[in-house]
Amino acid sequence: MTQERKAPVLTESQFRRVVAAAKSSLHPRRNLTLLYFSFSLGLRAKEMSSLLVRDVLSPGGEVKDEVLLTKATTKGGKQRLVYLSNKDVRRSLGEYIKQRQVESIKGLRAESLRVFRQPLSTGSSAGTFEG
Repeated sequence: MTQERKAPVLTESQFRRVVAAAKSSLHPRRNLTLLYFSFSLGLRAKEMSSLLVRDVLSPGGEVKDEVLLTKATTKGGKQRLVYLSNKDVRRSLGEYIKQRQVESIKGLRAESLRVFRQPLSTGSSAGTFEG
C-alpha cells in the first residue's frame, strides 16, 4: 500500500515573501492574481490558463461570486465550482481586469479573451497564458 503524502504548505512568512516578489515583478497585478488564485482558491496552472474573462466577470463587468471549472480543464475530469469570496482574490482580480481594460484599445471581449494572457516565463510554452 502506498502512503499518500501531503503537499508542503507555505508559512505565513513565506507567503508574504512570495507576495512581495510578485508585486515587484514585471507583471505585478497579473502575478499577484495568479498567486491568489493558486493559493487561496487552489486552482492549478491548467485551470487558471483556461479561464476566460466571461468566466470571472458578469455581463455588467462585475466580478462573479463563483466560477464553474469545466471537466475539460480540471485534473480529475470533474467540473467544480470555485467561490470568489476571498477579498484579496476579488480585489486583485478586479485591479488586474481594470488594468487590462485600460491597456486594451477595444476593451475586453468577455466571450473570447483568456484572463491570464501574458507569458509567465520565457523559454517555455508550458507557462504561457494567452488570449
